[in-house]
Amino acid sequence: MKQFGILTSGGDCPGLNAAIFSAAKTALTAGCKLIGIVDGFQGLLSKTTETVPLTAPLFDALHNASRLSGTFLGARNKGDAFKKAFKDNPHDFVDIFAKKCNALKLSGIIGIGGDGSLAALHQLTKMGEVPFVGLPKTIDNDIPETVAIGFQSAVAAATQAIDAIHMTARSHGRIMIVEVMGREAGHIALEAGIASNADIILIPEIPYKIEALQSKIQHITDQGQSHVVIVTAEAAHENENGAHITRDHQGRSRFSGAGQALQNKLAPLFSQEVRTTSLGHTLRGALPIAQDRLMATTLGALAFDKLHAGESGLLLGWDGQQSIDISLETILNKKAPVNLQGNYVAAAKKMGISLGI
Repeated sequence: MKQFGILTSGGDCPGLNAAIFSAAKTALTAGCKLIGIVDGFQGLLSKTTETVPLTAPLFDALHNASRLSGTFLGARNKGDAFKKAFKDNPHDFVDIFAKKCNALKLSGIIGIGGDGSLAALHQLTKMGEVPFVGLPKTIDNDIPETVAIGFQSAVAAATQAIDAIHMTARSHGRIMIVEVMGREAGHIALEAGIASNADIILIPEIPYKIEALQSKIQHITDQGQSHVVIVTAEAAHENENGAHITRDHQGRSRFSGAGQALQNKLAPLFSQEVRTTSLGHTLRGALPIAQDRLMATTLGALAFDKLHAGESGLLLGWDGQQSIDISLETILNKKAPVNLQGNYVAAAKKMGISLGI
């Protein structure tokens, strides 16, 4: 009986558990075994790799898990030093990887991750000659050619939260800033902002000008609207100054404070009170909506089929209502920013939503 492995790496998001369960059930149907590798990429290469047998009794015990957010296998996205060591000297890890796969009797691996995790896994499995199929997972939705698992749920959660902010902003006549995730791409801010009819949307792809924001807010006020709602991605920034980055206690860079920084700039310009709400990790922990569950479930099943058939080096993407095969070689180390000539940006402009310029 062939045995395969599956892992989730990088940040978590809604829909991961659905993909894991789907791949595991498909493996059982095919007469194979699938084991979950705990703590993702780092867990795979750690001295003591922990695994979870994905069996029917586990499905029964965790019958609600596939409907919940997060990943019951765990994931790590704080291994900056580890990732740098791997990037600088991948050959140092090939022997460790080969021994791990041999010890676990793995005939192939399914990896669910973002661009960084997928690039590392693709390189490692290619060098170690282990079949590998990837699934796209990133809140920011910045993997080329595909929608990523978790993104649609994040947009839905952000939209619902911004709707609520509209209500309290109207009650108090405030200027309300809502900060959402989006380190290098502003997809969440743009789509949730349009869906919730925000007045201003700020994304990393379009550096904003304070003068333009001041003019837009004044125009809204002059038209008799009592409140203003601004949606900003966490990496949105003014002019060409770059994103607002802070450092944690270990010196690691973090995109945060974009909303508060904007509040500090706007507050002196208006008599209205300016407040900021950061949705942060509530988007990662949102319940997966039906579209994400369906996509993740379908991709999980197909990923195992591809792996079992001996295919490798693929990313299984999603285009509308069907999967698409994408060569990992063609998309790794590339980004998928907001299309500034696309329909969403055009719609926002036609609706009179300011993009900060």
